[in-house]
Amino acid sequence: MSTYRRHAQFLADSRLSDAGIRRLYIMDSTTIPLFKDILRGVGRSPKEGKKKGGVKVHAIIKASEHVPCLILYSEAVRHDHMFLVEVYNLAAGSIITFDKGYVDYAQYEAFTKAIAGM
Repeated sequence: MSTYRRHAQFLADSRLSDAGIRRLYIMDSTTIPLFKDILRGVGRSPKEGKKKGGVKVHAIIKASEHVPCLILYSEAVRHDHMFLVEVYNLAAGSIITFDKGYVDYAQYEAFTKAIAGM
């Protein structure tokens, strides 16, 4: 018996339909550290003395296509919620999911007003 069949009864029954998956976007970021000898001076110097130098890659993936539809690069110290202002032109009714690093209530309000045509 497959693992899925054995545990299917415990899975949520609120999965998105195929139409829902076509509306779903996934947003996240990852940091590429730059700590080679040639880049030793890159990055900020926080109080604990460790530098955080690098490049942060911000991406939005359309779930139905399994490929990024938007990729942006920034300095590694840029906080994820700052990327929310780059999210634009998603179709009305789109669903976007992200982790708590993107908490920005002012931007959520701007999204709501844009969707409602306010």
